[in-house]
Order: sequence, then structure tokens, then C-alpha cells
Amino acid sequence: MQLNGVLYAPAGSVTLNGNDTVNGAVVGQTVVINGSNTVTWNQSVVETVPVQQPGLIP
Repeated sequence: MQLNGVLYAPAGSVTLNGNDTVNGAVVGQTVVINGSNTVTWNQSVVETVPVQQPGLIP
């Protein structure tokens, strides 16, 4: 899967298996990443999502 956007499941779990590419963000109560996945934070993509913007936890 290749996604330019946000996987948004704040009360659910998100699992990426295999060789997925996300250019944006992944939000979930739990996030599991297995395999050769790439997740790249892209502020310009995230700003297009019509929900309260997620913040990064330091």
C-alpha cells in the first residue's frame, strides 16, 4: 500500500505488515509496524485532514 494521507483511528489499533509506505501520519491507540514499512511525517499532508491535528509526543 502507498498512502499520501493520514491513517486515523484514535480509539483503534493500526497494523502495517509487509512493504507499506505512508507519507503523512499514522494515528491509533496502538500502532504496530512489521516488515519493511516506511512512515514519513509530512506536515503539509497532515494539515489537509479535517480533524483536530495530532501532536508529537516528545
